[in-house]
Amino acid sequence: MATDYQNNDQHRRYNERLARLEERNVIALQQGKKTRRPRLKKRLPQIKQFRLRSNLRRILSIVVPFGLILLFMLYIVSPLARIKTVTVTGNHHLTARQVQAATQVRPGRFIWATLAMKPARLAQIQHRNSQLKQVKIILTGPQSVEIAVKEYDVIGLVNAGKRPQLLLSNGKFRPVTGQVDQFVAYAGFNDHYPMLKTTAKRIGKLAPAVRNGISEVTYSPTTLDKQRLKLLMNDGNTVFVKASEIDEKMSYYPSIVANTDGNRVINLEFGAYSYEYSSKDK
Repeated sequence: MATDYQNNDQHRRYNERLARLEERNVIALQQGKKTRRPRLKKRLPQIKQFRLRSNLRRILSIVVPFGLILLFMLYIVSPLARIKTVTVTGNHHLTARQVQAATQVRPGRFIWATLAMKPARLAQIQHRNSQLKQVKIILTGPQSVEIAVKEYDVIGLVNAGKRPQLLLSNGKFRPVTGQVDQFVAYAGFNDHYPMLKTTAKRIGKLAPAVRNGISEVTYSPTTLDKQRLKLLMNDGNTVFVKASEIDEKMSYYPSIVANTDGNRVINLEFGAYSYEYSSKDK
């Protein structure tokens, strides 16, 4: 009897402990739920903001590029993309109108169509006007451009195609426009264009002071010198020189003249010597 009583008492205490443990677990579980709910409530707005920002970034990554492309397309066909003012710089012999006609850059044209200067386009410009050596188009404002040019020098006047034409330092011709105040006359080059081209390029390299002192250039070949040129100078002297050496030899002309008296014949073909007109020129 004592043993059964003890066993029942132990069993009763075990049940009580088990009940207390279950009660503690229930209380702990309830307290955990109560603490998690406020945390979730605090994190929910943050999650919503994160999702909102993420969606906004995705939308902007699509809308902004397409918007910029659309604005650019609208700009290039709008009046704002047309040229209003054209300025020409670097021109000496050509007028601003002639430069605009050769480059096709003038008010009313689209700016974007004029800024891409490619070698092929420069060749087209030079075909329209052979005097243009270099052309650069610069954007100076929203609707204004500058045409910066370099020209081939006009070095004389030559009869080409039965009419006088301006001879350029690149050996090409240009029609005579306007008044020509000072020029070098070229003669004797009929059917000898390669020699004329060589002569033009070499004379184009002379210093302006020496070049402007030449009055006439005549192609006067001999059996010994197929390149001989005869130069009549404004100071009364006559010079004989090879066409391929004219830029080199004529650079000494001022010092040669400074050491001579009176008008003379100066031969620069083979070395350099001079003599009076009365002795060997007749």
